[in-house]
Amino acid sequence: MSQLAIDFEAVRERETRREAMNACLDAADRKSPEWSDVAFSFLERYARANEWVFGEDVTKAAEAWGLVAPNDKRAWGGVYVRAQHAGIIKDEGRTRRRMNGSIAANYKSLVYRGPG
Repeated sequence: MSQLAIDFEAVRERETRREAMNACLDAADRKSPEWSDVAFSFLERYARANEWVFGEDVTKAAEAWGLVAPNDKRAWGGVYVRAQHAGIIKDEGRTRRRMNGSIAANYKSLVYRGPG
């Protein structure tokens, strides 16, 4: 019985995270129409040139390129989910520490062609 309660809690937690991620993504698109499509295209190009995709590096590169920063960087989460479903990146379960000390996922590019 307790296993069922734990599984139910995990499902509820995932749904809550997904809802929050989608709300951040929607807000980014309201702030800058089509932000999510531009961010997705940028991530795809980045993955073609980089074997490993680290969120913090992509965000910095996108902003240096001129992509408007979303109000909440969690909007990028929806972009990563979309890229995983499109077969562009894969979460390899590896992690690294962000500048703020929190743990971040590392993704393996499935479309890597080499630098350039």
